[in-house]
Amino acid sequence: MAEPTPATNPILNYLSKWSPILLLLLGGLLTQLWNRFRARTRRFTWKVWHTPIAIAANDPQLGTVTVQHNGVPVNHVHMTTVEFTNDSNEDQKDVVLTLSFQGVGHIINSTGYIQGTLGPVPFDPDYVARYTGANAALVNVLNTYVVHKIPVFNRRQKATFTLLVVRDDASSPVVLASCNHPGFKLEFLPSGLEIDGVPLNLAVGSGVLLTAAVLIFALRYQRHHPYLDPLLGWLLGLFSGRLGAAAVKAWKAVERILG
Repeated sequence: MAEPTPATNPILNYLSKWSPILLLLLGGLLTQLWNRFRARTRRFTWKVWHTPIAIAANDPQLGTVTVQHNGVPVNHVHMTTVEFTNDSNEDQKDVVLTLSFQGVGHIINSTGYIQGTLGPVPFDPDYVARYTGANAALVNVLNTYVVHKIPVFNRRQKATFTLLVVRDDASSPVVLASCNHPGFKLEFLPSGLEIDGVPLNLAVGSGVLLTAAVLIFALRYQRHHPYLDPLLGWLLGLFSGRLGAAAVKAWKAVERILG
């Protein structure tokens, strides 16, 4: 009597046919990851949003509304918030951050603090020294940007800067950040709706792709159950956004390590 043929795993059988190519691709991938790790670049990220505070207006019927700051007439005053993050796995010292105002207007003042600390973020001493003996033209230029110097900026720490800015027209203010810290690149993250700190569109899109891949794998290679498969699909759909956010965070963690 012939012995029964042992059951084979379709996944292992499929992988065994492609093992040489898979090993070649895996070796190339590991080489690229190692090269990126050796030449990795750390990352700072920043976000910005604006809140109108006071708007000057002149209407022939309604009358005139004036706005003053310390007795000086101004037009349109906005509060700008900049969130600056050390999105790396390394602590840094003496990080110089420049926040510049774009357009017609100027910066009234700027304050900053690091989350988890009590003291404010000081201005860069070189920036403060430029005001000494400056003429009116130079002061007008210096009032279009501020330079802060963070003495200690630990990994994953956030610094929040609040600027009071004035525009001479009714447009929304534009504030740009610049940082030339050695070995780091500065990346802008648009502000908006988020899921667990990840932009909504990115989290939802990643979650849809991830849940689709899991469902395809489950339906293709696992035993089917009349209740388990619908339940799995419902759970994945219910938490797809959070799963996508977790996947994005995991990928960014790998990027921080590899550069």
